[in-house]
Amino acid sequence: MAKIRYVRKKDLVWEKVEQEVVVLDHQAGKIYRLNETAGKIWSLLSQGREIGWLVKEIEKTYQGKDIEDQLEEVLKTMEKQGIVVAR
Repeated sequence: MAKIRYVRKKDLVWEKVEQEVVVLDHQAGKIYRLNETAGKIWSLLSQGREIGWLVKEIEKTYQGKDIEDQLEEVLKTMEKQGIVVAR
């Protein structure tokens, strides 16, 4: 597993609204709605940890499920949208 860290792009405004996270990118003029799972990933990104740690944290919620590939897919989508940066 790669030692990649994903971090939130700076200058984004976001807020948790019920089960979702709403992210506003003023520069791009875009709003993103993250479902409950993506919102959990979003909140964990504040801790600046590697993907392996993120996988372990998400697996605590979704016990017994292999989520590594799905997590990487979500993170790559967020990166393409410009709301996270890989380091």
